[in-house]
Amino acid sequence: VSTLDNYIRSLNRPDIHPLDVSLLGTKRVNDARPEGGNIVVEQGLFDRRLSLQFGYAREYYPNLATSWGDLTEIRADPNVYLADGVTPNPNAGRLYVQSFNSDGRILNNNDEWRATAVLHHDFVRHSGWLRWLGRHTLAALVSGATERSWRNEYNHVVVGGTPSFLTPPTTPVVVNGVTVGLSERDNASRQFNTRYYLGPGNLAPENPFPGYGLFDAIPLTDPANGASYTVAGHRQAPGLWNQYQTNTTSNRSLVSTLQSYWWRDRIVTFAGWREDTVRSANAGSLPGAFTNPMPNGFFPVTNGRVFQGYSRTEVGRTFNWGVVLHPLPWLSFHYNDSENFKPAAQSYDAWGQLIQGESGVGEDYGFSLSFGTAFNLRVNRYTNSQEHNRPSNDLNALRRPLTRLETRVRDILGTAYRPNGFDPNVLNENSVLVQRDYVAEGYDIEATANLGRGWTMRATVGRQRTQESNVGSDWIAWTAARLPIWQAAGRGWTSELFNPANPAQGTIKDRYDIDFLGTALPLWSAREGAIRDNQREWRSSAVVTYRFAQERLKGLRLTGAYRWQSSATIGYLSRTLPTGQLVYDLGKPVRTGENLYFDAGAGYSFRTPQKWGGQRVSLAVNVRNLLDEDDPIVLRALTTGAPSRYGYQQPRQVQFTTEVEF
Repeated sequence: VSTLDNYIRSLNRPDIHPLDVSLLGTKRVNDARPEGGNIVVEQGLFDRRLSLQFGYAREYYPNLATSWGDLTEIRADPNVYLADGVTPNPNAGRLYVQSFNSDGRILNNNDEWRATAVLHHDFVRHSGWLRWLGRHTLAALVSGATERSWRNEYNHVVVGGTPSFLTPPTTPVVVNGVTVGLSERDNASRQFNTRYYLGPGNLAPENPFPGYGLFDAIPLTDPANGASYTVAGHRQAPGLWNQYQTNTTSNRSLVSTLQSYWWRDRIVTFAGWREDTVRSANAGSLPGAFTNPMPNGFFPVTNGRVFQGYSRTEVGRTFNWGVVLHPLPWLSFHYNDSENFKPAAQSYDAWGQLIQGESGVGEDYGFSLSFGTAFNLRVNRYTNSQEHNRPSNDLNALRRPLTRLETRVRDILGTAYRPNGFDPNVLNENSVLVQRDYVAEGYDIEATANLGRGWTMRATVGRQRTQESNVGSDWIAWTAARLPIWQAAGRGWTSELFNPANPAQGTIKDRYDIDFLGTALPLWSAREGAIRDNQREWRSSAVVTYRFAQERLKGLRLTGAYRWQSSATIGYLSRTLPTGQLVYDLGKPVRTGENLYFDAGAGYSFRTPQKWGGQRVSLAVNVRNLLDEDDPIVLRALTTGAPSRYGYQQPRQVQFTTEVEF
């Protein structure tokens, strides 16, 4: 297997397991019980030229989850005999899935409020020169939101008691440079695994302990010596597998807009301004009593929700303006320019610096033709750029081996460890992310036409092309800066094992060669100037409607439609550099097939008799994906061109709608 494809899983091989059967089965359970409410008050003043609105909302969202295995790969059992070397293995050669089990708890509290004022004024109603000042709508918004999240996820289910298969812990627990105990958390024999054999009638795993709650301590018996032991998750284990994380974010927004109509509405202008002030804090600012491990290596169990003061403040401003010109009754031109900003989540780059919010600029322009209900055409051209954007999960996940290399070096150096950027003593690897920039450009064409005799049509054509740049550039530079430290750690990186508990994973240098030189570096570098994965550049759609005019069928309408998307780039073939390094060949993309769907619908509108109120009633039924196209869609390909990841299409959907106007 090519090193560029080493993240591919056998789970997505249809010759091994059916793609339409989920391996999750019933082994994953979520217990979510949200509560919330909102209130809105509106008031109109001065003949509704001034409108005021006030609103408040609160949401409490607890979520408990357990998973008996995070299944990502199907394997085959090669053992002819059981562990005693004598008893034949009844499952020899059978396919199975196996992994650690975990559970978690998440609590979210969200509060939001807003106040809005809208003022309308029409100078056209005045006499004299004032009427040339046009009509205007001025709007202002002040809003605030506070989000608090308390979470403890991915806790491995732990074996309690003293069954015969346990081994003594050997890894020291170090807090502030002092060894306080030996880690049961890092004792592999205490990590509970489940294995599911697949076969006819058993294609999807189930909960292996039916009848037990999400956080029960499950009693088991060791067949070797009859000793009792437990399998326990989040609340029954001797501690938490991961320290709990708290995140608090407060967002205050100020927004103002002005829309104006000039010269008998032949010129329309628009301007908008927005300022967001985001304050945030995460678990990195919590005291050590919550984040330091206990002598057994686990983290303290607590029911409290501790939120520290804000540790970060970010202010971003957005401004956009536009103009529409109507030189002729049937012709108009439009232009819009914008600067955008999106507040960042609490995350860090490779240098340990807070990642800035996404920012960019956009521009669109075009023209419209309007001939009443007979024919209308709108053409729009646009460009958009973004910085500090997060790439796909695949590209983002490539930084994990690097964070773990740094963690291993930290363990080797002990008190002599000095970080340069990301510090595993301070930041969880889930909070350090990869960034990218991108530029998108394209156009949209939309046309509507009255074809006569009850027939109407609406058609659209669009194109978008998004190119990436600077993917993982900070991680590449950080790795180069850390390389001398990794090379000199301990007895040297060619001698120090990456994982002493599993020598098969090789040395630190082996992991650097495989995970960085062979995987992360070529993957990130290959994205420079590449089209975004799975982007379907072209798209088109059309909707045709027929309205019956005959007396008996008047009010009845029938609709037919199609939706089409062009093929997408799902990977690249590989090429070998003169140095022997494999990289993606951007000149040889692998593309997936086109998408084509058909939709249909019917509707009927009528008025009830006057004695029932004379209300207008509209009934409709719409069917999306009429032919129920359900073949798996290939989302990613190997460097050989073979599929490696699939997605599922939306199945046929039937929607019934009833509208009554009072």
